[in-house]
Amino acid sequence: MQRKKFPCRYIPLNERGETIDSFYRFGTQDELELELGRWLKTTIEHLEKQKAKSQVALEPIEIHVRATGRLAE
Repeated sequence: MQRKKFPCRYIPLNERGETIDSFYRFGTQDELELELGRWLKTTIEHLEKQKAKSQVALEPIEIHVRATGRLAE
């Protein structure tokens, strides 16, 4: 497999598999900017959700218990 000079140009931006490279070759600048913007927004939202989940998992859980009845001696 041949190594690409700019591998980031080949990251799929949408469900159709369009990449920066395919927009450079077959699309317009406006189409590229629109799809890249959508991809960035979706990717950032996904990363923020992952970060929020990992922070919740790391937060200590505080439990308050009220004793009732007679305590064992």
